[in-house]
Parts: sequence; structure tokens; C-alpha cells
Amino acid sequence: MKFNISSKTFQTMLSATFRVINAKSPLTILENFLFSLSGNTLTVKGSDQENNMTAELEVTEAEGEGAVAVPAKRMLDMLKEMPEQGLRIAIDSENQNMKITFAQGEFEFMCLPGDEYPEAKSRQDDALSFAMPASVMLAGLENTLYAASTDTIRPIMTGVCVDFKPESLVFVASDTHKLVKYENKAVQPGFERRFVLPAKACQLLRQLLDKEEGDLEIVMDANGATFRWGAYELSCVFVTGTYPPYERVIPKENPFVMEVDRNAFLAAARRMVLTANSGSRLVRMQINSDQVELTARDIDYARSGHETVPCNYQGNPMSLGFNGDYMVDVVANLPGDTISLSLSDPSRPGIFMPVEQPENASVLVLLMTMQLLD
Repeated sequence: MKFNISSKTFQTMLSATFRVINAKSPLTILENFLFSLSGNTLTVKGSDQENNMTAELEVTEAEGEGAVAVPAKRMLDMLKEMPEQGLRIAIDSENQNMKITFAQGEFEFMCLPGDEYPEAKSRQDDALSFAMPASVMLAGLENTLYAASTDTIRPIMTGVCVDFKPESLVFVASDTHKLVKYENKAVQPGFERRFVLPAKACQLLRQLLDKEEGDLEIVMDANGATFRWGAYELSCVFVTGTYPPYERVIPKENPFVMEVDRNAFLAAARRMVLTANSGSRLVRMQINSDQVELTARDIDYARSGHETVPCNYQGNPMSLGFNGDYMVDVVANLPGDTISLSLSDPSRPGIFMPVEQPENASVLVLLMTMQLLD
């Protein structure tokens, strides 16, 4: 089979598909792209067994049909070194040979039979289909993925819980120290369904949906989902298990509220982390009506820090502590210029939120406090 294609167009499609391929795979065939030509449509597929990425693009002067597995990294590295120009690609399926001809010369290398490439599992007949703006999925993942756990002892916590409700779509992630809930009411599914997307699938969607302005179609069954947008398709397997009832851990009554400039508070918190104890990472906060005082110290290395940030606080003066690294992570990922911290007691979790919520959406972050021993 033969076809012509632009080098940069080809590189863009292969770069997107390459993201799903593992550097080291137990199956050698999965270190390859699968090229399939039918008419003037070239389909490029990458897989790590659990996640399958597919891209389709139109080619010119196509001849023949078939499928062949092409070394992924070598192919992409070649294209990265080429200027923008037309390519003529010829694949000899019988001899498993591929030749790329361009203005200055040609490349030639061996391939593998396409029928050795494992097929992705198809969705079940009772799969549910739903379409929404790609920007909604992107916003949900951007606001929650950072809080997902990296501890594989509890796999269910390593992904992002996507909760379809009749009048909203909710994204939740937690590592047990912090919990993020992002709810979008612009999308009203009209049904209830919950699944947990694995971290790799979340990262792929977050990277590839960044510039997508159209709709995202989701086809989901009990085992996994297929996402389709533009020329791309991503299939993944859900994380199995039951996600904890996140609504139960979010405090309903936190009457004391502090509002503070996000950038000023974030900068001060980052500086305090530099002097915090290397083990506990404790940053102490003393909140008064017009300022919040941040302090940290590490007795072992005789270092300490102290800084005040103006704030507007409605409530009783309060002294509490947070893990500085977690707090910085939370504040850095919150949108808006001003954030609020809602509290009820130094021993109970605090709720961080932007004062001005995103349009048709809301985001809140629960962060566990730390015990102050002195």
C-alpha cells in the first residue's frame, strides 16, 4: 500500500497517538503503531492494552489497503528531524518493509504484520452514549486530577471519579489528605452513572482536549469508556471498585470564613514551606480579623519563617495547621484572584473555594488540618 501525506500533519497525529504507548511493554508489538489504510483514510493506533488511542487522517494518492505495525519511537524521531514537506510512504506487506521518500532522500526499515496487533475490546450492546462540550471534560480534569492518589495500595483512589447526575456532572479526586469536588451544571445528563477514570486516561484526555473546541462523545458500559472527538478516539478500562461516598466527608457547616488574595497567600505559603519541618511539613496559621499569620520551623536545622498576609475574616480568632505542600498544591490549582477558607474548628477539615466560582460550575477543596502540639 502507498500514500502521500504532509510530514507535519503526520507528526502531529503520531505524537498524539504515541502518548498512550509505554516505553517498556511486555508485548513487543505494543511498542509499535498500527497503520491501517482504507481508501484515502489512514488510521493510526497505539495501545498499552488497557488504553487504546486512535487517530484518523486523510491521505492522497492512496493505493491498496492493509495493516502493518510500525516501530513507534523510530518513526516519530524520523519525522521530528524533517522540515515541512510532502512524504511518499510505501509499505510492502509481504516483505514487512516500509519506505519513506522525501525531497532529500529516503528512509527504509522493517515492520511487523498488522494482524499480530491486539484488538481493543468493543463496548457492550447496552453501552450508554452521551455528548457534551469537550471543554467541560477538560475543566473537570484540570480542577481535580492533581488531588488523585499515587498510592497503588488503594487503586480506586488513583483515578478521577466522574459522577453523572440528572442535573449536573461532578468530578471528584482525593488522596485522603485532600479532596476536590468540581461540579458543572451547564451539562445536565438526565441520568445517574458513576465510573472512575484511571490516571493515565485522565492525563491523555487533559493533554489532547486542550485545544479542542467541539463536542466530546462518550460511549460507556460497565467496564470502560470510549471517548471520541475530532479525528481522535480513546478507549480505556475503568478502575474497578466502589468509590467512597465523598459527600459524607464534606462539612455542611463551616461558619467562620476567611477571604484572602490568592496570589499573595500562595507566595507566602511557598516561602513558609521552605522552612517547614522536613518530616511533618507543618505550616501554622493564626487567623485574625484583618490578617493571617503563617509560621513554620524546623528545629533540627535551626530554621524558621514568619509572614503575615492581609485578609478579611469573619469569626473567632483561630490557630490551626496544614501540611504546607498540600496547601500550596490546593491554592495553586484554585481559579480566581480571591479565595475563601471556611472553618468550624482547628481539628476539623477546612474548605478552600474561589470567591468567584467559574461560570455554571463550582469547585471546592477539602483539606485535612494537622494537630498543633504547642
